[in-house]
Amino acid sequence: MARVGVIEVNGISCRVPGGDVLFRDVTFRVGSGEHVALVGANGAGKTTLFRAICGEVRIDEGSVHIDGRVRTMSQLVGWRDEQRTVRDLL
Repeated sequence: MARVGVIEVNGISCRVPGGDVLFRDVTFRVGSGEHVALVGANGAGKTTLFRAICGEVRIDEGSVHIDGRVRTMSQLVGWRDEQRTVRDLL
């Protein structure tokens, strides 16, 4: 039996600490086995979106549903340790 995992993001919005809207009405679905990329300018909210999906950032509107398990790694973890591989860090 195939392993099922889905991430559903439905109309989420987030504000920056000062109150300005960073993004609004973001909706997408990533199904089991799918590969996706998130591309945008610096400061557009890519990291905040991922943090919102993982529950690290409060969303102002909408919902996130995860069927399965989400695992993340910080962007700069181990970046100065040239002796370690990505596999070591995982």
